[in-house]
Amino acid sequence: MNEADNPKYTNAYNALEVGITTFSARNINLQRNAAKAANSLENKTINALEFGTRDGGTAKYFLEHYPLMKLKCIDIDSESLNVAKQSLSYTNRVKFENKDFLKYNKNHSEDNSYDLVFGVFVTHNFDDAIKISFLEKSFELLKKNGLLVLGDVMLYDHEDRNTAMWAKDYSMLEELSEEDKKWWKNHFDNYDNKYSRQSKWYLSQMTNNHEKSNFMSAKINYRDGFWTVITAEK
Repeated sequence: MNEADNPKYTNAYNALEVGITTFSARNINLQRNAAKAANSLENKTINALEFGTRDGGTAKYFLEHYPLMKLKCIDIDSESLNVAKQSLSYTNRVKFENKDFLKYNKNHSEDNSYDLVFGVFVTHNFDDAIKISFLEKSFELLKKNGLLVLGDVMLYDHEDRNTAMWAKDYSMLEELSEEDKKWWKNHFDNYDNKYSRQSKWYLSQMTNNHEKSNFMSAKINYRDGFWTVITAEK
């Protein structure tokens, strides 16, 4: 279960979303721009898969942007997936599966079967080995010329710029209660700041000539501070 889905942290996350409009706006803009990043697939029949669906917010933007999309939503947390089922109940273009994405498709029945694989706010709190596993699994599932869209927190190449951005984000926490402020500072220090990687790290992992994740090309499509969208074509 992601920390944001744990009732223990619900108040802190709600406070962040409601009390700090900059964070909330960045999150929404990242989701919207992640959807737009697959515009080469507009007006095409798309077989798509989302990993880390959570509440269905990102899936909603993709479904709106691509009316011919058929989507499978995967999440390891059943409670989050139930929320997504409710929020996306208006459409019959979505199927849901409660499963760990990294253990998905063990019999390889869906290898090379997806035009699009996407995930937003999924990988940044994991260590490098798991990040790479997400890329490899996405590559495995995509058709030739299929597209991976990855939206997440990614660092700049220069450390002084990262330091300035973290300071700016810390300043936003002043609007929270002392308890929530303490929790978020701990989260930044022990997760975001510890596990986040530079955008160039992701780009190099996608095009490193490794058999399991050797994408033909990869590029940054959108950036607002640390909030970044990268696309990679198989």
